[in-house]
Amino acid sequence: MGSPGQSVRRHVRSAREERRWSQIDLAREAGVSRGTVQNLENGIRLSEGKEAKIERALGWKIGSLDRIRSGGDPVPDDSGDIFQARDEFEREVLASVISDERKRHWIQRHRAALEEEARLLRELRQIHPKIVTGDNG
Repeated sequence: MGSPGQSVRRHVRSAREERRWSQIDLAREAGVSRGTVQNLENGIRLSEGKEAKIERALGWKIGSLDRIRSGGDPVPDDSGDIFQARDEFEREVLASVISDERKRHWIQRHRAALEEEARLLRELRQIHPKIVTGDNG
């Protein structure tokens, strides 16, 4: 299972990658520095405020990082507005001239596909961690 810091790293990195974000992208979305994101991914506990910013940016409920440290999984924040874009695809959908109902439909499908992709990636990492993470040692 690994240490709490390794679990946080795995979950944060997976959530970033499912959005196709770099550490800089996550930092920008969360309103923190890249160094803050690096520290979190290296297992360093941040202030509650900074952790909350990152949790919100990743679409998680506040306290999800503590839940991960305790061996659980992050809890999606379903209270978020579907019309708050999380990535370039969603920004394009929201800028389109289709109805709000169709926008909601496409964004929900997109998010479901990203969640499934992230689940499959986590599963593959458990089976073949060296191949998926690029570790050669």
